[in-house]
Amino acid sequence: GGRMKKALIVGACPLKDCSFLKEKKADIFVACDGGYNAFLSDNMEPDLFIGDFDTLDIKNLKHPKEKIALPVRKDDTDTFFAVKYLLEKGYDTFEFYGCLGGKIEHTLANIQVLFYLVKKGAKGYLFSENNQIVVHMIHNSCIRLKPLKSGFLSVFSYNGKSKGVDIENLLYTVKDISMDDDVPLGISNQFIAKEGRISVKEGTLLLVLPKDSYYE
Repeated sequence: GGRMKKALIVGACPLKDCSFLKEKKADIFVACDGGYNAFLSDNMEPDLFIGDFDTLDIKNLKHPKEKIALPVRKDDTDTFFAVKYLLEKGYDTFEFYGCLGGKIEHTLANIQVLFYLVKKGAKGYLFSENNQIVVHMIHNSCIRLKPLKSGFLSVFSYNGKSKGVDIENLLYTVKDISMDDDVPLGISNQFIAKEGRISVKEGTLLLVLPKDSYYE
């Protein structure tokens, strides 16, 4: 399968600190509308700007390498448009910053975008506004976890019933169970300094994890 092509997307939700952008590695850096301000505050220009200027004043747009202006009245959010555009260009791994917190409807929309990605066989990671927490989904798949000494993670079934769920080497373990999306069974599990693993044979799990706690 070749190398992952990673896109880093910044949305308009508040970020506590933008200096992390300079440290990040990605094949393309994308600003969605007001997410452009995060790049400005770090004296960077994104490779791609996509937006309808409802959270960014057009006067503040300087020189992104590529620019796609969207109409205000449209079916897709700026972020969803960006994802579809980049999927077509072969990107398969997406990190989102400034897409959680802020307005709850944007958070919910971006969780749906994660589901859209996972159904397409791509990976998405939504980072919290302080960049400490990541929301991620797996579909008929698994994720390996680093042996953290402490910390919490939660597992939710998304989109109906998830069958054949295994949770290994964490404080609470399960083997080959079914989880439903109307019962919050998997909340607040804990790391116990072992390499953990979460897998689902048939279904989609939404995971809430500490950053740097998983192998990509």
